Amino acid sequence: MGETDLALVAFTVAGCGRLLLRRFEVRGLSESERTLVGATLGLGLLTQGLFLLCAVGLLKPWAVIMLLGAFWVVGFTELSDLWVSLGANRNLLSDRPLMTGALLAVLAVLFWLAWVPPHLYDSLVYHLPLAAGYARDGGLATRPDLLFSHFPQNGEMLFALSLILGSDVLAQLFSWLATFLSVWWLFEMGKREAPIVVVLTACLMTATHTAVMLLTPTAYVETLVMLWVTAA
Repeated sequence: MGETDLALVAFTVAGCGRLLLRRFEVRGLSESERTLVGATLGLGLLTQGLFLLCAVGLLKPWAVIMLLGAFWVVGFTELSDLWVSLGANRNLLSDRPLMTGALLAVLAVLFWLAWVPPHLYDSLVYHLPLAAGYARDGGLATRPDLLFSHFPQNGEMLFALSLILGSDVLAQLFSWLATFLSVWWLFEMGKREAPIVVVLTACLMTATHTAVMLLTPTAYVETLVMLWVTAA
């Protein structure tokens, strides 16, 4: 169910983010760019919403479902345009089928690897234990043995959401989503400035970087940092 949960959350927050862009009358963006910015903005808003629930001791399943439901209600009207926008770059990508196929293949392999149960040190020692503590206590639980519990990160909020929904694999899929969106940012920014072959080369080099390939299928926060920094 991890991929279904990921798709539902991603579409929900992207729709909400797109609607905010429309309400604030942000101009000069293509439909695909609007979806990308909306997804990034919506994901950030979701982490802040989860943090607020955590801060007031309401990080409970019913409250999390209500929060996701609110995002869905707010962004529902954008879902049709969002779905259409996903094919906006189809013709551009089809001009370089081999490079496009290689990039998609790398992302697909990383998605597949994210289904391996969490096993790396940081995931097991503090990222997931902290998230599990937040989910179990419904608030900002601190652990004297873990310095990081004193400043919860956006990643831990998404990991806590994953555990509340019953899947530690979903936590790793959020890391994959962050890499996917980061590569998408490179593509959307690059196509305005450079030939498509150069842009795809940059995307492929990023996706196949050793650190990116190592951290993408794990419950680490580095790919989320990459996303926020790239978007900023």
